Amino acid sequence: MTEDIKKIKVLTQNMRCVDDGIDNTILKRSKRFIKLISKYLPDIIGTQEISTPWYNELNKHLTNEYGIIGISRLGYKEPIPMNSDESNLILYKLSRFNVLEEKTFWLTDTMDVVSKYEESKYTRICTYALLLDKITNKKILVCNTHLAHEEEDVGRIKQVKVLINFFNEFISNNPEIPIVLTGDFNTTSNSESYKIVNGLLKDSKNESIDLSKVDYTYHEYGNEKIYKIIDYCFYLKTTPISYYIINDDFNGYVSDHYGILVEYINK
Repeated sequence: MTEDIKKIKVLTQNMRCVDDGIDNTILKRSKRFIKLISKYLPDIIGTQEISTPWYNELNKHLTNEYGIIGISRLGYKEPIPMNSDESNLILYKLSRFNVLEEKTFWLTDTMDVVSKYEESKYTRICTYALLLDKITNKKILVCNTHLAHEEEDVGRIKQVKVLINFFNEFISNNPEIPIVLTGDFNTTSNSESYKIVNGLLKDSKNESIDLSKVDYTYHEYGNEKIYKIIDYCFYLKTTPISYYIINDDFNGYVSDHYGILVEYINK
């Protein structure tokens, strides 16, 4: 079996949940996203800010090729109308993976019920999928999250501690299974919340060949004043080969964030 066959391409992409003017409506940006998928053919996609219009577009264009996993942060199987709710959906190639287990939990002390910390304006969740790779017959745990957006790091610190507790329990019961964590962390690598995650998992950017032409993921449709990396692909017990911030021009922007594509290989 060649290494190319065994590689797993993972994409994380904040989708931006609402229309942003004539050139950046969800309808127009969804067409650009489909072009991105067609170009890079990711095996697994971690999305953030999936509103009802986004869900409808993904369901319409991608479900022949991808399975969709996740519920909304208010506990709905599909986001409710009027953009009042969002999901962090995981998409996976139907031809490549079988789903062994899936769940969404809340980033609080009461993980199994809709809840939030008082430091966070919105409820925040993590969706995960335990997948079986049909090619290698190996399992992989894929987790996808979107942390608090407040300027202060307090809420994010609490949320990532919930994540770390979850990972530690999973690792103790499944020491051999690789983990990939995608998401919009709403913070830079200088923050305490980032350092807590990076203390257990590794940032793919720092451990692989960086093919990126830019050094930021959040751009607000080209606003140079706010350029920064706040989106990440963390991992454990697998090997990242390449890392790429997708700043390609698809006749416009996919989102106010650039996506990140990482290739992993289980050696």
